[in-house]
Amino acid sequence: MLSLASVTLAFAAVACIGTPAGFLQEEDDTFFSGTVEEVTPESLVVTREILGKPAESRTFAIKAQTKVEGKLAEGCRVTVKFRQNDDGLVAETIIVRDLPKPKKKN
Repeated sequence: MLSLASVTLAFAAVACIGTPAGFLQEEDDTFFSGTVEEVTPESLVVTREILGKPAESRTFAIKAQTKVEGKLAEGCRVTVKFRQNDDGLVAETIIVRDLPKPKKKN
């Protein structure tokens, strides 16, 4: 009689073989989340910090087709859906996750 582990393993192997590669990950859908360091009408600089890794910054071009959900400001947390083309990284959608925290008064 087959054990539950061997049946599960066999099912997983069949599921992986039968799944198209495009279904697992969309090459066109790329995301980057972090804190806005600088924002201009033409570009957006976002920095993310992951524990144990150096901070990483990316600059995204903002085009007329770029959708912005929320009020974009320096210091706010965002998620950027982008694509890469000959001009560099182009933001398709910018989702503002939260506004910057107010500065403490002494």
